[in-house]
Amino acid sequence: MKQASSSDSPFTLVNAAVSKSEGKKANKETNKEANKEVPLYGVVPDNNMVVLRDESGMALNKKVQNGAILTKAAAASLKVKMGDKVTITNSWSEKEITLPIAGIADIDIGSALYWDKQKVNKYLGLPDSAYLGKWTNEKPSAKEQGILSAEDKNAAKKAFEEALGPLKYSIVLISLFSFAIGFIMIRLITGLMIEESMTSISLLKVIGYDDRKISKMMLNVYLPVVFL
Repeated sequence: MKQASSSDSPFTLVNAAVSKSEGKKANKETNKEANKEVPLYGVVPDNNMVVLRDESGMALNKKVQNGAILTKAAAASLKVKMGDKVTITNSWSEKEITLPIAGIADIDIGSALYWDKQKVNKYLGLPDSAYLGKWTNEKPSAKEQGILSAEDKNAAKKAFEEALGPLKYSIVLISLFSFAIGFIMIRLITGLMIEESMTSISLLKVIGYDDRKISKMMLNVYLPVVFL
């Protein structure tokens, strides 16, 4: 744990068991399977490194002082919405606390819960100014003490995009292959239909129907099946 400078955006991070709060009576009956392991971030409300927004685009950072901010993925997992409450338990502090949901961030990937850093630190029994990590635009100095690991978000994003590259080509190839197989199947089925209906087609020609009308009568009835 360190003291952050004014140019950094420090945060506290700990895994917590989170569940939808159904009241004191219901909570006693709730089994452990109802809990979801969710990263609990203690963030500074006015930090400018991570901006949480709801679906309308409104910033939610200040609302961490009023309660929990859940990502959309976490809210879906816990089956909660605005107006509900969540119960948080953590093995570190061995305390249980219930928070109102102050906002749902429009983040589909990754489950996380954000709360005011000072309140998280108090909940964990840490000093107000302590933190377990920080977001910064500056590369940490090799002489800086107490750093266990550092992660470059731009490098991680680039690696993720590079990993998706082959997947995109695979999807295109699979689509082309599926189209080719479908086209061949339609040709084969059409040929079989015409071969089996040669007698009927010959009779229609004798009666006086032209090829266009015969095609409509014999093939168009199968168009809905082809489109499906």
